[in-house]
Parts: sequence; C-alpha cells; structure tokens
Amino acid sequence: MGKAADGGSDRAAGKRASVTIAAETVDGDTRLRPHGEFDLYNLAALHAAIGAAIDTGRFTSVDLSGVVFLDVVCFRDLVSWQLLRPDIVKLLDPSWQVLATATACGLEERLGRPRHGTDSRGIPNP
Repeated sequence: MGKAADGGSDRAAGKRASVTIAAETVDGDTRLRPHGEFDLYNLAALHAAIGAAIDTGRFTSVDLSGVVFLDVVCFRDLVSWQLLRPDIVKLLDPSWQVLATATACGLEERLGRPRHGTDSRGIPNP
C-alpha cells in the first residue's frame, strides 16, 4: 500500500488503489489473477470477471497471490461462487492478506493450493 503525503496509507487519505483482474486461458482452463486492494468499491468488477469466466463452462481458478487487501464482502462473494459451482471454481494461492481475511471469517478451508504444486512465484508448496 502506498504512502500518502502525511505518512498514512492511500486508503486512509481517501485515494483509491488501482486494481486489475487479468484473465488467461491455460491448458483449456480459465485463470483469473486479481491484483490490488478489493473492497466494496470494486466488488462489481470482481463479481463480473468471475461470472464471465464461469459462463464459459471451463474450470476457473482464481489466483489470489496478488491481492494485498480483501474485505469480508469480497471474500464472501468469492466463496459464494465457489459454493455455487464447486465443480469448476477454485480459489488458489492466497496472499497472507487473503488468508487473514479467510481466517477471520472461519473459512480458510475454502482456499486451495494450485493444481501445479507451486505458488505464483514458482516456489513449491509445503
């Protein structure tokens, strides 16, 4: 999170952090890579990206390693998609910030590991 002129965070200064949601097809599956801070302000973009990926009918993984803030509302939306379509939606490779939100909600078991056995940096999972 960037610093505002007064030494506080951009969020505290009322600035909006930029977010991206990259989508790619890997071996016939859809991989979404949200990056940035996700809260109620950009929930609609996150919801739409996952909805569009699911509409393809392909396995959809959501790589959460680039998420540096995830509020409870956004996490609940991600988990709702996973519960609605457990056959094709997986939440993978959570950053420590995402894991903290999941733990606070008592839902850390909803987060999985990448199917390839490494995190987004290529480091093997324990």
